Amino acid sequence: MRALTDTHILLWALMAPDRLGISSRALLESPDHEIFFSAANIWEIAIKRALERPDFDVEPDVVYRADPFDRLLIAQAQSEPMRLITADPLFARYGVELFPA
Repeated sequence: MRALTDTHILLWALMAPDRLGISSRALLESPDHEIFFSAANIWEIAIKRALERPDFDVEPDVVYRADPFDRLLIAQAQSEPMRLITADPLFARYGVELFPA
């Protein structure tokens, strides 16, 4: 499977793997899958860090309505047929194939 990570999944995988669910951790660690992160992930981290928001505690409703980074990830997942690894259930509203974290 080809899968694209949401930014919080990328951060959890790198800094707090215990926050990942069993199935998403297995997916990320399996050599049978291609796991991608996007320039949008890095851009989001840089901008939110500059805004002194390294915690990334954004309410899901706000993410759905306004987060341009999530929209970039959604667009990439749709255009390159990839599943998006995320813990945010609101991504399903965009018709993206999800792999739950």
